[in-house]
Amino acid sequence: MLLSIVYKNSKGFREFDSEDPQTILKQIESLDFSKDFEIVLAKDHCALNLFNSAHERYLYYSTDDMNYEKLRFELNEKSKILGIFKQYILQSDSSKTESFFIEHDKRSKIEAKRKFEQWKINYDERKKKERFDFLKPIAITALIIVIFSGIIYGIYTEEYKFIFQKTDHVNAVIYQTGSSHLGKGVYVQRIKFTYTFDNIEYKDSELLFRNETVRKKGDSLLLKISKAHPNRHKIIGFYN
Repeated sequence: MLLSIVYKNSKGFREFDSEDPQTILKQIESLDFSKDFEIVLAKDHCALNLFNSAHERYLYYSTDDMNYEKLRFELNEKSKILGIFKQYILQSDSSKTESFFIEHDKRSKIEAKRKFEQWKINYDERKKKERFDFLKPIAITALIIVIFSGIIYGIYTEEYKFIFQKTDHVNAVIYQTGSSHLGKGVYVQRIKFTYTFDNIEYKDSELLFRNETVRKKGDSLLLKISKAHPNRHKIIGFYN
């Protein structure tokens, strides 16, 4: 069986052919593996390729049908590389070397898949964090707006008086009216009224800031009150 070696480095090109495996092994052992080089050992319809440079170091196996995954290696593993070459030269067929690279090919694909899946997990987590970091200030701003809107609404509608409380509606009657001076010639009507809840009579007064109709003694009004604190109330409406 004819064996062929092609060796290339910065100094030039060398080629050996022999049918004696020991002669080929001696030629391989004499080669300089310390610098940039490329060596191809061919027999039958397959070849073992070793490539080394400052940027890449790999060993790969090829046949007429396919090329197997490149096997990366370190320079201090020369004995291992020579062992692979020796096994490849001395065996009667290439099945062991081919099996070695098939297994490495499988492991490489499994490792590539694992790395991709891990990259996908890290990518998804990074995207989630980026979305969270992007939405966080928006959510905080929206929450602040909702809170302040709720506070303003509660103050304007006087609903803040009944937070977490059960309420009821009662009728009240105005028993006295008057006016209050707010300053700079501004007057608003003040009414005093009475109402009953749970057989207890309550009296209170209100300034009618938003009322356009002048109320008089004897007019009725509808109040919303707190059952727990009946003196807390707000005016729902008026009727004669």
